[in-house]
Amino acid sequence: MRDGSSNRREFLATVGLAPFAWVPSMDITRSFAPEPNVRWTFELEEEPKSGSLLLDGATVYVATNDRLAGHSVVTGDRRWETAFDTGGITPVAVRDGTVYASDGDVVHALNSTESTGTFGNERWRARGGDRIATTEEMVYLGAGTLDARSSWNGKLRWRFAGDEPIHRKPVVHDETVYVSDNSGGLYAVSTEDGSERWNAFHNSENPNRSSSQSIAVAGVIPEYDTTHSTGSVLVWDSTYGSVSACAADTGRLRWRFMANDGRKASNATITMAGGRIYVAAGRRLHVLSPATGDERWHVTLPDEISGSIHSDGFSVFVGTTGGEVYSFARKNGTQRWSFGTEEDGTTRSRTDDYGRPIAWQGKELDALDASGELRWKRRFESPPCCPPSVANDFVYVLTGDGTIHALGTAESAPIFGAIQVAKSLDWIPVFGAVVGSTALAGAVWKLHSSGDETEGEMRESADEPEYPTWNGYELHERLDAETHLARTMDGDTVLLRRFTDPPETFERDAKEWKKLGVDGVQQVLGWGIGPEPWVAVERVNGRTASEIAATLDEGNAVDVVGRAAEIVHLAHKRGVFHESLSPENVVVTDSGVVVTDWRFTGTGDGRERSVPADVRRLGGLVRSLLSDEPSEPLRDVLERAAASDPDERYESALAFADMLRWAARNR
Repeated sequence: MRDGSSNRREFLATVGLAPFAWVPSMDITRSFAPEPNVRWTFELEEEPKSGSLLLDGATVYVATNDRLAGHSVVTGDRRWETAFDTGGITPVAVRDGTVYASDGDVVHALNSTESTGTFGNERWRARGGDRIATTEEMVYLGAGTLDARSSWNGKLRWRFAGDEPIHRKPVVHDETVYVSDNSGGLYAVSTEDGSERWNAFHNSENPNRSSSQSIAVAGVIPEYDTTHSTGSVLVWDSTYGSVSACAADTGRLRWRFMANDGRKASNATITMAGGRIYVAAGRRLHVLSPATGDERWHVTLPDEISGSIHSDGFSVFVGTTGGEVYSFARKNGTQRWSFGTEEDGTTRSRTDDYGRPIAWQGKELDALDASGELRWKRRFESPPCCPPSVANDFVYVLTGDGTIHALGTAESAPIFGAIQVAKSLDWIPVFGAVVGSTALAGAVWKLHSSGDETEGEMRESADEPEYPTWNGYELHERLDAETHLARTMDGDTVLLRRFTDPPETFERDAKEWKKLGVDGVQQVLGWGIGPEPWVAVERVNGRTASEIAATLDEGNAVDVVGRAAEIVHLAHKRGVFHESLSPENVVVTDSGVVVTDWRFTGTGDGRERSVPADVRRLGGLVRSLLSDEPSEPLRDVLERAAASDPDERYESALAFADMLRWAARNR
């Protein structure tokens, strides 16, 4: 039997390269990488303003000096254009049919859909910069003061003044606005009336007091991501690369981490993703626990880190000033690969809808797969003037010459595929780059189809894995027609479902479930829509409530459903409803109760999405677990939960849980 090296010699001989087998290896994949499909391009009349591209599901928003325009994401056609009487216009946010643009001093609210009025018409304007936060009904502006305005008509609802001017971006969480002023003061303000709940950094007893003008609120860590009963406010000092966590209800300091050994750090950034905090300062990347601030791991790179940190749930992607993109295992920081752009200088990266890296530097844009292999590349006449945006398999790029580019997935190229096969055989001589694609592709065909003996040798020499892989997952046991027990690259076991008939609301449902992250909710570890809709969730070890129902007395049933109701309540606070609570998706584990299958049960269409509806379902869940008639106190509780008038049911799932336990104590 021949070994892999003889196969390689056969391959080289077929294309006439055997005489050069001594030549050092060289990756020529980039030279033959395909171009992406160009969905459309649009040339602006004026050069764009840097950082002026914004994207939502249907529209690409682009600003020049004094104009803002909306273009169709499908065709690139300009839907509308609005002129302003000041320059420096930049789109800063879009939500619920409104796009917000700012010239640095004034915020303009314009219709972005026909449902809110004529396309591009300005509804209102108000004093304020580009640091805004939006909710369904309100807009919060850091405009010297913190102003709360109606998102519909801009009417001022309340105004909050700090000890120093406020020009930072506010963060809204659980009926509270968190914002810092220009000298490092941090405030928690009620969304209802603008009253101050606490002022942390101006408390002289707080060791985290700072006068730094670079202090800003980076986000809020929900209580389910911490060991604390309430969430934490994450505070970021971009000058020194330090991050602090303060109790969301009191402002009390919980922990502080100093990156870069407390020295000033250039290009310092912070990112929260997948239950981790990523801090980049200088050449070092730190990964922290949100609960304690403990460092999970760190790496030091050859060059300074540039831009934001991104993750696909399994890997972390980092761009550097040296022209490289690096991938590290999210779990322990092990380097997986690096990719160098063709041009020297700063390289930045982001991820597409499937978590795959996109790198750009100078005039070059490279699309990679999860293993760091080049999928396609694009070289522009002029460098991008802002980070690319991605949506629905397309990448949208605005270049400095005023052209919008909508780029799609590249078509397969035989020569590129052939070179990738050659590369997988360890190397290909540099002289192979001049060989015609027909001969090279023909050699690959011969190598893979020259008979059973050759195929067997190739399989053996390639040392193929024992299990097939799909989208980075190793597929093990098939559980049903759509679901596999699978394993990630980190060795974690997950449930992977690939949908043959996904619901129309798949993307919305996947995003809602993934954003929960509540303790007691089965976690979504990844999802995507290509090559087919899929979702990966944690494997929950335990027994379903239906499996143990025969062993439960009334008290046990109340305990199980009471805990499930508390979990559902936390989801309600984040605007997510279960819609299909049943004994099959409540799992009792060694450590407690887990509620599973929050989406994709096939019952969502037409189901009521509300707190009263889930309260009624929780009451039905209790009845399904009882083999005997409930006690009188419990019967009264269940009757109220099932009231025909939703207003007569319990006001929350938590209130229902409390009444369940009251009934258990008084039966």
